[in-house]
Amino acid sequence: MANTTNDYKKSANGLASDLAYKAHESKNQLSQMAYDSGEKIGSVASDFASSAMDTVRYSQEYVKKNPYKGVAIAATAGIFAGTVLSSLMRGRRRD
Repeated sequence: MANTTNDYKKSANGLASDLAYKAHESKNQLSQMAYDSGEKIGSVASDFASSAMDTVRYSQEYVKKNPYKGVAIAATAGIFAGTVLSSLMRGRRRD
């Protein structure tokens, strides 16, 4: 009987050790996944910022070369944005 109890204790200790090891490995994997995700998000954000800055530079150069067209484009965009916002605000007041 004492032998069987010792066998159960050894078995329980072995299972506990296995679970602890697996939990540690899972923690390491989750940490690595979080790090990799952060790296990817940082890369995407950096690419987006770079692209946005390139677009701003291109727009500035275009307006310097074509000031009248630049003003016309800006005015058209402003009228369009104002119309859309006004429509949205009117629809909201009716609800």
